[in-house]
Amino acid sequence: MIEEFYDWIIAEINTNLSVDVYAPQLPIETGKAVAVRVEAGDTIDKLCQAESYSEVRFTVITRDANNRGSIALAESIKNLISNRYNVSLTSYTISSINGDVPLFTDVDENNQVYYNTLYRMNIG
Repeated sequence: MIEEFYDWIIAEINTNLSVDVYAPQLPIETGKAVAVRVEAGDTIDKLCQAESYSEVRFTVITRDANNRGSIALAESIKNLISNRYNVSLTSYTISSINGDVPLFTDVDENNQVYYNTLYRMNIG
């Protein structure tokens, strides 16, 4: 069931924002990209079991060549998937998705800028 979530969110971001999306981590290569990762621990179990009314946390990491590009990408993704309701997948329904403010995370050795946004979705 976690694969079903990854398939949905990757398609949603890729189709609407035309950016490469990976799960659960970014590739080493440089360039604009997004990674989606479900938080470890019981969160994955909740998603795999599609427990009704469970809160599942996931993170979206954006990377771009500069600060402006990375934060713009993070905010575009937040506008796309935050405040979504009743998203029907094959095995379960996501009753809501809400995201926090994107936070600056890092600049790597290639001067690429990373932002991290935490999301909470409810299965129900």
